[in-house]
Amino acid sequence: MVLRFGGADRFETSVLTTEAFTDFKGDHLEQVMIVSGYKWHDAVIAAPFDSPVLLTRRHEVPQATMDYLRRFDAPWPTIISTKAISPAVDQQLKDIGLEVMRIEGSDQFRTSVAVANFYGFVGQYKGRRTVILASGQVFADALVAGQLSARENLPILLTPPNSLHSAVREHLMSYDVQQVIIMGGTAAVSERVEESIENMGIRVLRFAGETRFETAVHTARVTRPLQCWRDGEGIAVGLTRAWVPYDAFSAAPMLARYGAPLLLTHPDELPQATMDYLDELRIAQAKCDDAPVKLIVIGGEAAVSQAALDAYLQRDAKVISADEQS
Repeated sequence: MVLRFGGADRFETSVLTTEAFTDFKGDHLEQVMIVSGYKWHDAVIAAPFDSPVLLTRRHEVPQATMDYLRRFDAPWPTIISTKAISPAVDQQLKDIGLEVMRIEGSDQFRTSVAVANFYGFVGQYKGRRTVILASGQVFADALVAGQLSARENLPILLTPPNSLHSAVREHLMSYDVQQVIIMGGTAAVSERVEESIENMGIRVLRFAGETRFETAVHTARVTRPLQCWRDGEGIAVGLTRAWVPYDAFSAAPMLARYGAPLLLTHPDELPQATMDYLDELRIAQAKCDDAPVKLIVIGGEAAVSQAALDAYLQRDAKVISADEQS
């Protein structure tokens, strides 16, 4: 079963994925996060708040975003910005009666810490107070961590690849963090950074593969066991293109509600690692019940082509058939 969330542009796609999240939440909406439609750093660090993440242009809120906000009774917008959103956006939101909060830093590293500090939480993963750490220069690793961040309320902090940022170090100490999940291999976040964290007495887990596709699959495997999640609803998994981040800027809260990890693909062909994991999901689901795996595609035809999906689904049917006959 394929569900696609793809609008005419990144702003409409954002609203479509946000509306799917709102369907889980019901008609009442207290808070929304507003981030730049062009800065991936700000989008990924907005993931943990169990709130819609909406996109804006630098000087103007897009019509699709404004229409969404007008549906609700005075939600509280929080703007997360690393020098990417002008005060004109604040004023436009105030003009429709909204009270605006703004969180920002001088760079992506300090903004990520400012967001975590403002909300003052550290979630737990496997019984330890945990944050997620990703490179502030590689979007893919942080993006695939979004659903775990949203599901477990784990802050996503950003650091330079070769040294632990001083603001991140201070946050780890101030909040008595016991465990850090590093996203990506040592080219993204170096062994030096890992050693710096361990020298603070903090346990380190690294979710990594040889490629961004394999990192996404590894993250899915360790955070989403191959088992039926909801009675009658089956297993869900997200899919978006690997080389452009903005399709999935708003997807993390919605995917978390589905219990769906995010996998990556080329627009015209699914990578082998992604297909292999999808095969595992479909085999596991076939052993649970008759409900199909929900493949939640984020982005339009240019992002993930229907031809690529059809080619995979035909291949996968043969895999499932062979497994059932064994």
